[in-house]
Amino acid sequence: ITTARPEDTHVDALLRRADDNLYQSKQHGRDTLTVEGTTLHDTARVQPQQLYAYCTQQVCSVATGHDDIATEVLAARYLAAKDQWQLSDTARPFEQQRDFVEQVAQDMGKVALTLHLTIGDCQARRTRELLAALLSAGKRPARLRIVLDAPVTLTELAALRADYRQLAVGFVLAFPDDGDDMIVESLLPLLDGVRIPLALLRAAGQSVQTSKRVMAFLHQCQQHHVITVADGIDNSVDGEYVRQTWPVDGGR
Repeated sequence: ITTARPEDTHVDALLRRADDNLYQSKQHGRDTLTVEGTTLHDTARVQPQQLYAYCTQQVCSVATGHDDIATEVLAARYLAAKDQWQLSDTARPFEQQRDFVEQVAQDMGKVALTLHLTIGDCQARRTRELLAALLSAGKRPARLRIVLDAPVTLTELAALRADYRQLAVGFVLAFPDDGDDMIVESLLPLLDGVRIPLALLRAAGQSVQTSKRVMAFLHQCQQHHVITVADGIDNSVDGEYVRQTWPVDGGR
Protein backbone atom coordinates (compact mmCIF):
# COMPACT_ATOMS: atom_id res chain seq x y z
CA ILE A 1 0.00 0.00 0.00
CA THR A 2 1.13 3.52 -0.84
CA THR A 3 -0.50 6.88 -1.54
CA ALA A 4 0.21 9.76 -3.87
CA ARG A 5 2.44 12.50 -2.47
CA PRO A 6 2.62 16.20 -3.28
CA GLU A 7 6.24 15.80 -4.44
CA ASP A 8 5.31 13.15 -7.03
CA THR A 9 5.85 14.71 -10.45
CA HIS A 10 4.58 11.66 -12.34
CA VAL A 11 2.42 8.63 -11.69
CA ASP A 12 5.54 6.45 -12.14
CA ALA A 13 6.79 7.58 -8.73
CA LEU A 14 3.62 6.25 -7.13
CA LEU A 15 3.85 2.95 -9.02
CA ARG A 16 7.53 2.56 -8.14
CA ARG A 17 6.78 2.82 -4.39
CA ALA A 18 3.97 0.31 -4.72
CA ASP A 19 6.31 -2.05 -6.55
CA ASP A 20 9.00 -1.64 -3.87
CA ASN A 21 6.45 -2.42 -1.16
CA LEU A 22 5.32 -5.48 -3.09
CA TYR A 23 8.84 -6.96 -3.24
CA GLN A 24 9.41 -6.16 0.41
CA SER A 25 6.26 -8.14 1.26
CA LYS A 26 7.42 -11.05 -0.89
CA GLN A 27 10.64 -11.25 1.13
CA HIS A 28 8.61 -11.69 4.33
CA GLY A 29 6.29 -14.51 3.27
CA ARG A 30 2.71 -15.04 2.10
CA ASP A 31 -0.24 -12.83 3.06
CA THR A 32 2.07 -10.04 4.16
CA LEU A 33 1.15 -6.35 4.02
CA THR A 34 3.68 -3.54 3.55
CA VAL A 35 2.46 0.04 4.02
CA GLU A 36 4.73 2.87 2.90
CA GLY A 37 7.86 0.75 3.39
CA THR A 38 6.83 -0.78 6.72
CA THR A 39 5.96 -4.50 6.80
CA LEU A 40 3.14 -5.05 9.28
CA HIS A 41 3.82 -8.73 9.96
CA ASP A 42 6.29 -11.40 8.98
CA THR A 43 4.88 -14.78 8.02
CA ALA A 44 8.13 -16.29 6.76
CA ARG A 45 10.01 -17.05 9.97
CA VAL A 46 12.29 -19.37 8.01
CA GLN A 47 15.51 -18.85 6.13
CA PRO A 48 15.01 -18.68 2.35
CA GLN A 49 16.52 -21.48 0.33
CA GLN A 50 20.16 -20.83 -0.52
CA LEU A 51 20.71 -20.25 -4.22
CA TYR A 52 24.04 -21.06 -5.84
CA ALA A 53 25.35 -20.67 -9.36
CA TYR A 54 28.63 -21.70 -10.94
CA CYS A 55 30.91 -19.58 -13.07
CA THR A 56 34.46 -19.59 -14.42
CA GLN A 57 37.39 -17.28 -13.86
CA GLN A 58 40.79 -17.17 -15.51
CA VAL A 59 44.06 -17.40 -13.60
CA CYS A 60 46.44 -15.24 -15.62
CA SER A 61 50.20 -14.91 -15.89
CA VAL A 62 51.54 -12.00 -13.86
CA ALA A 63 54.44 -11.51 -16.27
CA THR A 64 52.26 -10.93 -19.35
CA GLY A 65 48.98 -10.00 -17.68
CA HIS A 66 46.89 -11.98 -20.16
CA ASP A 67 48.24 -15.49 -20.79
CA ASP A 68 45.96 -17.95 -19.03
CA ILE A 69 47.42 -20.41 -16.54
CA ALA A 70 44.10 -22.14 -15.84
CA THR A 71 40.32 -21.90 -15.99
CA GLU A 72 38.84 -22.01 -12.51
CA VAL A 73 35.35 -23.13 -11.53
CA LEU A 74 33.82 -21.01 -8.76
CA ALA A 75 30.52 -21.00 -6.88
CA ALA A 76 28.50 -17.84 -6.28
CA ARG A 77 25.81 -17.44 -3.62
CA TYR A 78 22.76 -15.22 -4.02
CA LEU A 79 22.27 -12.70 -1.20
CA ALA A 80 18.54 -12.00 -1.15
CA ALA A 81 18.81 -9.09 1.27
CA LYS A 82 21.19 -7.24 -1.08
CA ASP A 83 19.73 -8.68 -4.30
CA GLN A 84 23.20 -9.58 -5.57
CA TRP A 85 25.54 -12.50 -6.18
CA GLN A 86 28.73 -13.02 -4.18
CA LEU A 87 31.51 -15.52 -4.73
CA SER A 88 31.24 -18.19 -2.07
CA ASP A 89 34.09 -18.88 0.36
CA THR A 90 32.81 -22.42 0.92
CA ALA A 91 33.69 -25.22 -1.49
CA ARG A 92 30.63 -26.97 -2.92
CA PRO A 93 30.49 -30.80 -3.14
CA PHE A 94 31.82 -32.04 -6.47
CA GLU A 95 28.63 -34.00 -7.14
CA GLN A 96 26.78 -30.67 -7.23
CA GLN A 97 29.40 -29.08 -9.49
CA ARG A 98 29.75 -32.05 -11.82
CA ASP A 99 27.35 -31.04 -14.62
CA PHE A 100 28.82 -27.55 -14.88
CA VAL A 101 32.41 -28.82 -14.75
CA GLU A 102 31.70 -31.34 -17.50
CA GLN A 103 30.23 -28.58 -19.66
CA VAL A 104 33.28 -26.38 -19.10
CA ALA A 105 35.62 -29.25 -19.98
CA GLN A 106 33.61 -29.95 -23.12
CA ASP A 107 33.26 -26.36 -24.32
CA MET A 108 36.79 -25.16 -23.57
CA GLY A 109 38.70 -28.20 -24.81
CA LYS A 110 42.20 -28.90 -23.57
CA VAL A 111 42.40 -26.30 -20.82
CA ALA A 112 44.00 -26.55 -17.42
CA LEU A 113 41.03 -26.83 -15.06
CA THR A 114 40.97 -25.89 -11.37
CA LEU A 115 38.26 -26.95 -8.90
CA HIS A 116 37.59 -26.03 -5.27
CA LEU A 117 36.86 -29.00 -3.00
CA THR A 118 37.03 -29.78 0.70
CA ILE A 119 39.40 -32.42 2.04
CA GLY A 120 36.42 -34.54 3.06
CA ASP A 121 34.99 -34.40 -0.45
CA CYS A 122 38.35 -35.37 -1.94
CA GLN A 123 38.63 -38.31 0.43
CA ALA A 124 35.23 -39.67 -0.62
CA ARG A 125 35.36 -42.60 -3.02
CA ARG A 126 32.33 -41.24 -4.90
CA THR A 127 34.24 -38.06 -5.76
CA ARG A 128 37.16 -40.03 -7.17
CA GLU A 129 34.76 -42.09 -9.28
CA LEU A 130 33.06 -38.99 -10.67
CA LEU A 131 36.39 -37.33 -11.45
CA ALA A 132 37.61 -40.51 -13.16
CA ALA A 133 34.52 -40.40 -15.39
CA LEU A 134 35.16 -36.73 -16.16
CA LEU A 135 38.76 -37.44 -17.16
CA SER A 136 37.68 -40.13 -19.59
CA ALA A 137 35.40 -40.12 -22.66
CA GLY A 138 37.45 -37.49 -24.44
CA LYS A 139 36.63 -34.74 -21.91
CA ARG A 140 39.98 -34.68 -20.21
CA PRO A 141 41.40 -31.19 -19.64
CA ALA A 142 45.10 -30.53 -20.18
CA ARG A 143 45.55 -30.53 -16.41
CA LEU A 144 43.20 -30.89 -13.46
CA ARG A 145 44.04 -29.31 -10.11
CA ILE A 146 42.08 -29.25 -6.87
CA VAL A 147 42.32 -26.25 -4.56
CA LEU A 148 42.26 -27.06 -0.84
CA ASP A 149 42.01 -24.48 1.92
CA ALA A 150 44.85 -24.43 4.46
CA PRO A 151 45.65 -25.82 6.92
CA VAL A 152 46.30 -29.29 5.50
CA THR A 153 48.59 -31.76 7.23
CA LEU A 154 51.40 -33.63 5.52
CA THR A 155 49.66 -36.93 6.26
CA GLU A 156 46.36 -35.77 4.68
CA LEU A 157 48.06 -34.43 1.57
CA ALA A 158 50.23 -37.52 1.10
CA ALA A 159 47.15 -39.75 1.33
CA LEU A 160 45.28 -37.66 -1.25
CA ARG A 161 48.22 -37.76 -3.63
CA ALA A 162 48.27 -41.54 -3.37
CA ASP A 163 44.49 -41.77 -3.93
CA TYR A 164 44.61 -39.55 -7.03
CA ARG A 165 47.92 -40.72 -8.50
CA GLN A 166 46.29 -42.73 -11.29
CA LEU A 167 44.12 -39.76 -12.27
CA ALA A 168 47.15 -37.42 -12.46
CA VAL A 169 45.27 -34.83 -10.43
CA GLY A 170 47.34 -32.09 -8.79
CA PHE A 171 46.68 -30.15 -5.59
CA VAL A 172 46.88 -26.45 -4.79
CA LEU A 173 46.93 -25.08 -1.25
CA ALA A 174 45.13 -21.78 -0.57
CA PHE A 175 46.25 -19.72 2.42
CA PRO A 176 43.94 -17.40 4.38
CA ASP A 177 44.71 -13.68 4.67
CA ASP A 178 46.60 -14.23 7.93
CA GLY A 179 48.12 -17.54 6.90
CA ASP A 180 51.83 -16.78 6.66
CA ASP A 181 52.38 -19.00 9.71
CA MET A 182 50.91 -21.95 7.75
CA ILE A 183 53.67 -21.92 5.15
CA VAL A 184 55.38 -25.30 5.48
CA GLU A 185 58.19 -26.27 3.09
CA SER A 186 57.66 -29.99 3.72
CA LEU A 187 54.34 -29.80 1.83
CA LEU A 188 55.87 -28.39 -1.36
CA PRO A 189 56.96 -31.71 -2.95
CA LEU A 190 53.31 -32.83 -2.78
CA LEU A 191 51.82 -29.64 -4.25
CA ASP A 192 51.32 -28.33 -7.78
CA GLY A 193 50.59 -24.80 -6.61
CA VAL A 194 49.94 -22.42 -3.73
CA ARG A 195 47.55 -19.49 -3.41
CA ILE A 196 48.73 -16.48 -1.41
CA PRO A 197 46.19 -13.70 -0.74
CA LEU A 198 47.10 -10.24 -1.94
CA ALA A 199 46.20 -8.96 1.54
CA LEU A 200 48.90 -11.20 3.02
CA LEU A 201 51.46 -10.01 0.47
CA ARG A 202 50.66 -6.36 1.16
CA ALA A 203 50.90 -6.95 4.92
CA ALA A 204 54.22 -8.74 4.43
CA GLY A 205 55.48 -5.74 2.48
CA GLN A 206 55.09 -3.62 5.62
CA SER A 207 57.44 -5.81 7.67
CA VAL A 208 61.03 -6.51 6.66
CA GLN A 209 61.13 -9.77 8.61
CA THR A 210 57.83 -11.07 7.22
CA SER A 211 58.74 -9.94 3.73
CA LYS A 212 61.97 -11.93 3.85
CA ARG A 213 60.09 -14.99 5.11
CA VAL A 214 57.48 -14.84 2.35
CA MET A 215 60.13 -14.15 -0.29
CA ALA A 216 62.16 -17.16 0.89
CA PHE A 217 59.03 -19.31 0.66
CA LEU A 218 58.33 -18.14 -2.90
CA HIS A 219 61.88 -19.08 -3.90
CA GLN A 220 61.38 -22.48 -2.30
CA CYS A 221 58.28 -22.89 -4.46
CA GLN A 222 60.36 -22.16 -7.56
CA GLN A 223 62.88 -24.79 -6.54
CA HIS A 224 60.09 -27.38 -6.19
CA HIS A 225 58.41 -26.23 -9.45
CA VAL A 226 55.28 -25.22 -7.54
CA ILE A 227 53.12 -22.59 -9.27
CA THR A 228 52.48 -19.52 -7.09
CA VAL A 229 49.34 -17.41 -7.56
CA ALA A 230 48.47 -14.11 -5.91
CA ASP A 231 44.82 -14.28 -4.92
CA GLY A 232 42.51 -11.25 -4.83
CA ILE A 233 43.84 -9.07 -7.66
CA ASP A 234 40.92 -6.78 -8.55
CA ASN A 235 42.51 -4.19 -10.81
CA SER A 236 45.60 -3.21 -12.79
CA VAL A 237 47.13 -1.41 -9.79
CA ASP A 238 47.06 -4.64 -7.76
CA GLY A 239 48.49 -6.56 -10.71
CA GLU A 240 51.33 -4.10 -11.19
CA TYR A 241 52.18 -4.18 -7.47
CA VAL A 242 52.44 -7.96 -7.49
CA ARG A 243 54.41 -8.04 -10.75
CA GLN A 244 57.00 -5.57 -9.50
CA THR A 245 57.26 -6.78 -5.90
CA TRP A 246 56.79 -10.54 -5.66
CA PRO A 247 58.14 -13.43 -7.78
CA VAL A 248 54.80 -15.16 -8.35
CA ASP A 249 53.62 -16.89 -11.52
CA GLY A 250 49.99 -15.88 -11.74
CA GLY A 251 47.21 -13.70 -10.43
CA ARG A 252 43.54 -14.23 -9.77
